[in-house]
Amino acid sequence: MLKRSDFVKIEPGEFLMGSPDDEPGRQSNETLHKVKITKPYYLGVSEVTIAEWNRLQPKALQKDDPFFLTNSMKGVINRLKKEFPEEMKDELELNSDERVFTVEILEKIVPVLERKYEAAKKAEKRKQDPAWSSGDIELGLKELRNLVVGRKSLPVTDVSYPQAKSFCWRRTEYAWRNSKIPKGMVFRLPTEAEWEYACRAGLKGVCGLEEGEKLSGMNANINGGKKEFIIGEESYLIHQKKLIPVGVAQTKYPANAWGIHDMHGSVYEWCHDYYAAYPTEELTIDPLGPIRGK
Repeated sequence: MLKRSDFVKIEPGEFLMGSPDDEPGRQSNETLHKVKITKPYYLGVSEVTIAEWNRLQPKALQKDDPFFLTNSMKGVINRLKKEFPEEMKDELELNSDERVFTVEILEKIVPVLERKYEAAKKAEKRKQDPAWSSGDIELGLKELRNLVVGRKSLPVTDVSYPQAKSFCWRRTEYAWRNSKIPKGMVFRLPTEAEWEYACRAGLKGVCGLEEGEKLSGMNANINGGKKEFIIGEESYLIHQKKLIPVGVAQTKYPANAWGIHDMHGSVYEWCHDYYAAYPTEELTIDPLGPIRGK
């Protein structure tokens, strides 16, 4: 479950946290101050996916958001109607363009389509002409599998702070039981300082991508269809308002200089700290934030 390629080791160092007064998009609570990180830590290469989340959660906390099918996928399911067991026919009925599906439902279709594929291949070997060729079924099966994998690879959303912390502890216990990490190591949310340090990746600009001066729909999954959301000069207005799969094998947008994806754009990410005003000391070491708050 724990692979070295899933995490990046962040070495200790100092950086300026917050932003200068003249930075575009700056908020009043972003007072610039120096922070020192004294201990190395590992940060996930990408956001936690639905598949990763569901693997360790009880059924009540698993995520499977409904979605609409493509027309070609609807066609595949419609051709399979006669093959469905009686108990599946109601939930797989396609009687409206508003019909939504979940990964759980689609996973029930995969074995039905696999059986149909094997039957078509046998018929073709006997020189029979099946109503649905094995080649066409194979294309439908490939599209279905890709859809299931793609949905499971989306970043998990609508997770509360307690749920996020609970997930980290579940993952820690699993890793300990299966000797994936040493007992002195745990999974946890990064502090705000750890998060920003890794996000900036050694840059002092507005963002932590490329040279640190540009942010748009070209280099991050943000709504780049509005000029006010773009930092720096950008000639392309990319209107991006949907989640995309994340993970080491699926990267539409570039990583930052330290190999971490989607620190800008995509979904909001929880940090360990409760909210507090930034400290006023000249140098803050490993800031943790208050022990209670919002």
